Amino acid sequence: MRGMIESVLGHAAPADEAGPVRAVVVDCETTGLSHAGGDRMVSFAAIEIVGHAPTGRALHLLFNPGRPSHWAARKVHGLSDDLLSHQPAFADHAEEIAAFVGDDALVGHNLRFDVAFLNAEFAHAGRGAWAGRRICTLERFKSRFPGQRASLDHACGMFGIDVSARARHHGAFIDAALACGLYQVLVAGMEAPRLPFLDVPPANYVAPPPSKRARRRAALGEPA
Repeated sequence: MRGMIESVLGHAAPADEAGPVRAVVVDCETTGLSHAGGDRMVSFAAIEIVGHAPTGRALHLLFNPGRPSHWAARKVHGLSDDLLSHQPAFADHAEEIAAFVGDDALVGHNLRFDVAFLNAEFAHAGRGAWAGRRICTLERFKSRFPGQRASLDHACGMFGIDVSARARHHGAFIDAALACGLYQVLVAGMEAPRLPFLDVPPANYVAPPPSKRARRRAALGEPA
């Protein structure tokens, strides 16, 4: 493994960076950038990895944030306020998320952002904060390649990880999958992976009711 790390990064990672047995790669989308200013989470994704590889266990959820998204945030995640208004609240899934994450390390790109929003949502739900080990691929990339742009797109591109799936919107699950691939290269010293999945539909998705116009068309037997 050290040989692969050297070939990819030009130097071997310290032995204590071999990574935990189990970790969870996470990402979230939000109504804006400031949880302290009242912004809330609109989607959350988590991918379990054991021995640096996805196990197939994953979580992808949507939430009603109880407030509109900033236009810039909506442009990023592509989730309309109307669609989100029909989804369950984060609090309805807080126990499920806490159980999935557990006490193992969290991995993510710009992980500080995701953990801050996750803990803010746990606080809203009356739960204590998560305080485990963090492995931030953005920080690892910046330390290995000082001066380089460290965005997820650029960092993945440096290692040949295909980011075309996020060309239109930056969904939480897609970004978690890409961060997983980046983790495998930066921390595990693996070659650029072929990601086994890039999207999993939200498990708790609630379809909005049809509009009045759609109902009227259906009553008249007209095509939607």
